[in-house]
Amino acid sequence: MAFTGYLKTEVNKAARTDGWLWLETTINEAEDYFTHKFGRAGNKHFCRIDSINNIYCHAAEPTEPAGDGTIDTTIFSGSETEYSGAEGYIKSFTSEEDFFTANQDLGRCGASWKIYYNAKYANSTQGYTPYIKFEVYKRDSDDVDTLLFFKELTISIFYSRIGYNAILKPKGTVTTGDRLRIRVKIGEKIPT
Repeated sequence: MAFTGYLKTEVNKAARTDGWLWLETTINEAEDYFTHKFGRAGNKHFCRIDSINNIYCHAAEPTEPAGDGTIDTTIFSGSETEYSGAEGYIKSFTSEEDFFTANQDLGRCGASWKIYYNAKYANSTQGYTPYIKFEVYKRDSDDVDTLLFFKELTISIFYSRIGYNAILKPKGTVTTGDRLRIRVKIGEKIPT
């Protein structure tokens, strides 16, 4: 039997905030600058972002591209959905236009995001490590995707009862004309 990967989205009462595949982000949040005095050593300037903006990956299709799910700020309401497939991309999610309210550097102030997900695999090749990879893109008005950053994580043969989470270190700049796109890839590889 061939390798198969699985991913869940939408409502699940056992999951954190009642669903799978959502992110705590700093998208559209303003940074705060402050100065700390260090006596004779002088002043040191800092930047931080205190607020988070949750985004959710829904099964419902966006305006474009066909076959993707939608990314928005609305909490889950649909029933749990499972995606599966052989090695490669098993699902993508894209926001609508006007998702970004300002031009912004996603990695400003050392920002970090947290992704909540649930995934598993079946029929891995002996000696290989199964993984899931979340690729984050900006999609411009000409429908061209530019990879901003990604996170690759090993996965188990079983779903977690409460799901998994991981820290993402965002990079790249976006404009108000861009849309956010997250592509989910699943596969296996020889460990390094």
